[in-house]
Amino acid sequence: QFENRERLNLWTKALLVQTFGIIDAEDRSRIDSLLADLAGEAIVSATGTHWEEPDQDVRNMNTDTRTTALVLSAMAQFDPENPYAANAVRWLMSARTAGRWSSTYETAWTVMGLTDWMIATGELQAEYSYTVSVNGGLGVQDMASTQNVAEQRRLQVAVSDLLLDQPNLVILERTEGPGRLYYTADLKY
Repeated sequence: QFENRERLNLWTKALLVQTFGIIDAEDRSRIDSLLADLAGEAIVSATGTHWEEPDQDVRNMNTDTRTTALVLSAMAQFDPENPYAANAVRWLMSARTAGRWSSTYETAWTVMGLTDWMIATGELQAEYSYTVSVNGGLGVQDMASTQNVAEQRRLQVAVSDLLLDQPNLVILERTEGPGRLYYTADLKY
């Protein structure tokens, strides 16, 4: 029952949000209550926002990655402006090892959550220009559009080209327009 929702796992609350959305999306009271419960359990860190279950339930194959993907899916469908949602995308992308999640099960749930996010935010309709510069030198200048939204651009700077006696400065700029610009910065030596 909805009144006993505090006894539910986080991933089941996220699924319940989606269920109430199917049953009666006009009555937002239960949906909003569950979303507030989930927001209250968010764990915010430098790598983004995620959700952790207090107990690992092996029978239901829950993982923190799957839980985070389910919460993202619920927020994408019913609260896409929630600031935790964009940071959940960030956390999910950083939760990969060697470019993938730990299992096909996690991958499936994560791809579903990220797909719901892309639909909710209109990311596939990208239309903006962007530039990336490192220490004042132009590194990348391009335009994101519906034709290239799935493509990655890579900018690599040799360690020998970085400044030694002051902080290195990476500047990302983009024009107005639909879509989101995602980036990852790594230092490998």
